[in-house]
Amino acid sequence: MKKDHKLFMSLFAAILLVAAMMVFPPRSFACGGDGLTSENGDVTNCEDVPTDAKVLDKSEDSEEESDEYYFGADANVNSEADVSHSLFLAGNEVSSKDSVFGIGLLAGNFVTAAGSYDYGFFAGNSIEISGEVSEDLFVAGNAINIKEDASIGRDVFAAGNIVNISANLSGNVFAGGNRLVLNNVTIDGNFDAEFDEIVINGKSSISGTFKYNENANVVGLENLATGAKETYAEASGSPSPLSRFLDKVLTIIGLVILAAVLCAVFKKTVTRMTKDFLPKNIFKHVLIGLALLIFVPLLSIFAMITRIGLPLGATTLALWSLSLLFSGIVSGLIFGDILARKVFKQEKMSAFLKATLGIAIIELLSLVPVLGILTSFFAVTFGFGYLFETARSASK
Repeated sequence: MKKDHKLFMSLFAAILLVAAMMVFPPRSFACGGDGLTSENGDVTNCEDVPTDAKVLDKSEDSEEESDEYYFGADANVNSEADVSHSLFLAGNEVSSKDSVFGIGLLAGNFVTAAGSYDYGFFAGNSIEISGEVSEDLFVAGNAINIKEDASIGRDVFAAGNIVNISANLSGNVFAGGNRLVLNNVTIDGNFDAEFDEIVINGKSSISGTFKYNENANVVGLENLATGAKETYAEASGSPSPLSRFLDKVLTIIGLVILAAVLCAVFKKTVTRMTKDFLPKNIFKHVLIGLALLIFVPLLSIFAMITRIGLPLGATTLALWSLSLLFSGIVSGLIFGDILARKVFKQEKMSAFLKATLGIAIIELLSLVPVLGILTSFFAVTFGFGYLFETARSASK
């Protein structure tokens, strides 16, 4: 099976993020420009606060908590804090022992998740999970190791080259990649797997149905007790539902990581975009985005045919491609802002959390037949058009 393209997408997103962190000095980039860094450069107890706000005292005597999400980025991130909302940490080596009452989003080359989180979103090269995730876990990377002392309250969604599970799990598992290893585990739910090789060590059990692709090389199947076993044939030419879902999870993780970078680097622009948006202009932005989507690449290619227009055409096409990537994030930001204010009544929700909420919902809706096509089309054209209008207004 060809799973490498999925893994490379995840790794590329994490590496891109780490590279972006290296471009900016730790104090200027960490925490969105208001960094709280230790003397050795590590980011600890890092929070994103407005530039005119009083920095909260994080000493042991302080019982005051922040209403903002935490954001930390550096070459080596070592964080241990009580976080009242969500946490985002990124770097080459990321170690988290935080108590997070919200989303824990960790990305890097080497990621260690040893804290507690409501939801876990982890992406990187080598990921080691030994903490507690009270709800769902989403993890993507090269080598994924869910250790024996890890605790996952609900379902696990994993995509990796090697997925090593040594912890007992209480929910369902959806996993795909090249090699799966189960080490003497008990899984209370169903297990849907799509791997080239499946290795079962020790006496393991799955209470529900163990469903896997029939062309997998399974070693130690006699060591596994299940409620039922089921194999399926991969459709030639169309991906399986599990593959499509895992691809979508990786897409969400990549977009959320990029959204975090944009929210930190272009904080004022992101804030202005949410404030300046007018619902009455939605279709105007969609039409502008549609025109840009069609005509810009055509004109760029035409310009590149002529020698004198080659630099301009190539530059325009590159900017067009970059804007196309950002369009989904812009749509997610605006949609998340509307949901935060109108549905959840959270006027002070951070831009990053708004973008995360909007991106996740839009991308999951794109899996629905027919509705998914319309959702994706609207998200791309609207985001493209609104991004163009924002850039045009800023240049005046």
